[in-house]
Amino acid sequence: MSTLTDVADTVVARLNVAPSLGFTATRKYLPTTELAALDTLLVAVVPVGEVVEMATRNNEWFDCQVRVAVHQKVDPSDVSAIDVLTDLSESVIDRLRVSASPYVRPRLIEHDVVFEGEHLDQMRLFSGRITLTYRKQR
Repeated sequence: MSTLTDVADTVVARLNVAPSLGFTATRKYLPTTELAALDTLLVAVVPVGEVVEMATRNNEWFDCQVRVAVHQKVDPSDVSAIDVLTDLSESVIDRLRVSASPYVRPRLIEHDVVFEGEHLDQMRLFSGRITLTYRKQR
């Protein structure tokens, strides 16, 4: 299995460990589904890409980027519902930033609360995005 896929699977496992955050994360390449199915929360882990950089003569750094997509239909005027999803996103970050595994602790975390304003406005869909970069030496 590729390093990138391995990292994404590790993130999924980390999100699904007890105690539950109230959802089951899955790995996908496209974090999309039918709009009608998004009445319930969707949390998808998407392998994005990797950058390989020389570390030493014999080793390389693999910076693997994965994205956690958080989607759920909401009323755009219901600030408290959006706040709950934002809080959930921060709980995801808290879960992923602390770990004892070799490359499960991200070196960079980016959080876009509503990265697609059009989704919220036109489809009544909260679309949060957390992008994490992990480094592994090989």
